[in-house]
Amino acid sequence: MKKYLLLWAFVFCLAFAGCGQEEEPDSSDPGEEEAAEFSMVPIPVLEEVLFDLDGDGAEDSVQYAILDDEGMSFNLSANGIGIDQDGCYVAETAYIVDLDDADPYKEIAVSEYGPSDDLMVHFLRFNGSEWTVVGYIPGFVTADENAASTTTTLYGDGTLDTQRRGEVVCTWFFTARYQMEEDALIWQEADAYEMSIPVTLGVDLALTAIPGGSEVVATLPQGTETEIKETDNFSWVSFQLEDGSIGYASLGEDGFSLVDPPLPTYEVFEGLNFAD
Repeated sequence: MKKYLLLWAFVFCLAFAGCGQEEEPDSSDPGEEEAAEFSMVPIPVLEEVLFDLDGDGAEDSVQYAILDDEGMSFNLSANGIGIDQDGCYVAETAYIVDLDDADPYKEIAVSEYGPSDDLMVHFLRFNGSEWTVVGYIPGFVTADENAASTTTTLYGDGTLDTQRRGEVVCTWFFTARYQMEEDALIWQEADAYEMSIPVTLGVDLALTAIPGGSEVVATLPQGTETEIKETDNFSWVSFQLEDGSIGYASLGEDGFSLVDPPLPTYEVFEGLNFAD
């Protein structure tokens, strides 16, 4: 009997001790709140916005002004320290953004519509005493996600994606990655860029096994409906063949003609788009 009493007392002590312990939180809990993303802050033209741009804990008095009726130049100022920049039909609202949440700074994005909808955006930084331009790149920054001009996505880790105009064949755009390197936005060039442009061949087109190669792997006859698959944005375009392999055509030095046949791209490929 004494043994049973001791056993029950031992079990009771264990249960009591367990009840007194707090359960450790599960760090992998999927419901755990993630760090909040930075929301862009609009700066309407000629309105004062108070915001800490340089991370010193004090609000800066920020203003944005368009310096002429057509939007060909603008001014940014913080605490009375200003910078003038040329533009081309700049937008009426600038935005405070955070390119990299690992540094203390917030940048200001000023977008412009350009002469033929060639969208560009200026990124400027104020360090408490002076302004610097950290980027002037293709794209458009706005808080309106439904705006047709929205082409730039900021990730807050020093990178962004934007639409950049291709430099060969015709008018087309591709997604370009930019990254902050030594306080400047640098385009991270890739080996190839997707085009996916449907065309009809205006002439016979010989394709090689490798870019710039001499071994012809296929000849697509005039009238073939195909798709320009990719390009290096400099010297070649590629096509996917029926067997799934890839064939290449070399571009001329200007990027808007072919080596073989030596014709402009608009004669070789019907259905291309050319904008001013």
